[in-house]
Amino acid sequence: MPQSMEFVREALRQGATMQALLDIDPADLDNLYADACQRFDQGDFIGAKKLLLILTRLSHWQFDYWLALGLTCQRLGEHDEAVHSFSQTGQLRLDDPRSAYLAGLSLHALGQLGVARQAFDAALNWCAAKPEYQELKQQVLHMQSLCPQQQERS
Repeated sequence: MPQSMEFVREALRQGATMQALLDIDPADLDNLYADACQRFDQGDFIGAKKLLLILTRLSHWQFDYWLALGLTCQRLGEHDEAVHSFSQTGQLRLDDPRSAYLAGLSLHALGQLGVARQAFDAALNWCAAKPEYQELKQQVLHMQSLCPQQQERS
């Protein structure tokens, strides 16, 4: 195996991004992200998804790319993929309730009501008394009411 390929594999194992390895200017990714957002806003969800998939591969630590990809997948009805994207955002920002809430919406759409309820419970905990999430908290409470509560086992 060529030595350069081993270097790339090791760098990726240690958390490097393809953006860093390829020395891609962050402004280029910003432009690509802006284009993806514009496509999303215009209803071109397939086009937006293609660009967001590229962005998440180039810079897998970027919360906004994963969040936008999840929202795009939701619009396309690709809820399994959306849940995956929101699981990535949840790992990147543990205390942001949007990840759990949005995953809960997709789980609800998939008919996985018990798991959706757990996601909404987590989102509610992360909303807590944070004033910036009070509107989201009301949405979480509404969705929570649409999911059966888990019965405790003794």
